[in-house]
Amino acid sequence: MTHALILGNSHTVALRHAWSALGERHPRHRIDFFVAPQPQFKYLRGDGRVFGVPTGRSDKPGVTRMVERLNGRVRIDVTDFDLVLLVGFGNPYTQLAELMLASDIDGLREVGAPTRLSRAAFEAICRHIAEASMNANLFKRVASRPLVLLERSRPDETCLRSEDPRYAAWRGIADSPEGVDAVLTAYSAVFATVVAEMGATLIPQPRETIQPNGLTAARFSLGSISLTGGQPHPEGDHLHLNAAYGEICLAHIFDFLDSFGAPALVARS
Repeated sequence: MTHALILGNSHTVALRHAWSALGERHPRHRIDFFVAPQPQFKYLRGDGRVFGVPTGRSDKPGVTRMVERLNGRVRIDVTDFDLVLLVGFGNPYTQLAELMLASDIDGLREVGAPTRLSRAAFEAICRHIAEASMNANLFKRVASRPLVLLERSRPDETCLRSEDPRYAAWRGIADSPEGVDAVLTAYSAVFATVVAEMGATLIPQPRETIQPNGLTAARFSLGSISLTGGQPHPEGDHLHLNAAYGEICLAHIFDFLDSFGAPALVARS
């Protein structure tokens, strides 16, 4: 049996619901969760082995109460697990949308944008974005176990119609979706390389959840549930996804665990 710890923020909810529904069908694997929403997650600390609310400090009692309510404990020993799966980290998509709005990219997207980037320049920018989006300190805090990262999902396609200023760049490219998927897929390849250089493995967003326009299919955001209140996210939330998405991701996680059994994973630690 492979015993995995899913460590993450509000984006773990889809997986938690999927595991509750499907976990008993997969007795080869066991999954536990240790979660906290942002920004509270940033308060948690680790020494490579124990991760959670710092000991000997009481300046954030609200965080302590929330972590205990969500997990039944305030810290966890990651060495009790065969691997740690990080979920909900690294969000490059606004920067990539702004890049596509400003520039064509050789061989990937050519729609008459104001400027043009070579593939080499684009990949260098992708590497910079990927490195900046990664939390190296988090990796160090749980480094005693093999690390796997589930790629942060792309925004759902309804963001193309959003009036929220945070999605202005997506609105700007809504009428020219050609090449968006190619650009995001090329970024994902660079991201996987950066993750590997940090000693971890990337599980990409499942292709079956992505529309031809390059974004996550709208059906996967319907009925997504918040981590802290258990209530549906507002209609304008284009980032959190539902249990149907979680089930697809969980199937890919099981495939990963089947291919890389606990002995091989522990040997990498």
